[in-house]
Amino acid sequence: MTQLATIETPALPPMETLDAYLDAGRHLATMRKRLGFLIGDWVNHGREHFAEQIEMALETAGIDERFAARAANVAKSFPPSIRSDALSFDHHRVVLSLPRTEQLEMLTEASKRHWKPQELKDAVAKRRYESGQDFPDDDVDAHFEVQIIRAWNRATTAARESFVERVEAAGLGVIDESKIYD
Repeated sequence: MTQLATIETPALPPMETLDAYLDAGRHLATMRKRLGFLIGDWVNHGREHFAEQIEMALETAGIDERFAARAANVAKSFPPSIRSDALSFDHHRVVLSLPRTEQLEMLTEASKRHWKPQELKDAVAKRRYESGQDFPDDDVDAHFEVQIIRAWNRATTAARESFVERVEAAGLGVIDESKIYD
């Protein structure tokens, strides 16, 4: 019989004052921003030093292989010397498909404008669209976003208004196509 590993949750520090509470929150946010890099660096180290046991290590640690592969790729592409402390792992992941100079430009812009990862992702998609770049096959969301943007840009104002109403009515869920001609 397989036993589940017990996960020990680190205890939060004492938070008797608002300042202590806010400090704990900032510390957690910083840990969250860095976690992808830490996992990626760990996976890359394991591949280099324990290649034969990497699958077992991922399974033992309970880390999804696809996430581990992405994290390792981002960490390898952005060594510590060029990672932006002001931005999260997700920010770096979003620009991975761009050439190095554009990656750094977009990360700098994201830092200056205090963009969230989704805002940076939108800016990257816009840049790629404007420059006519194709999207990698594994970037399905970006591909669909571009298709929607292209359809939106070709649509009449009336069609856009109708579409917005349908999106709002669907609550960002599935829009029933059979009702379009009703």
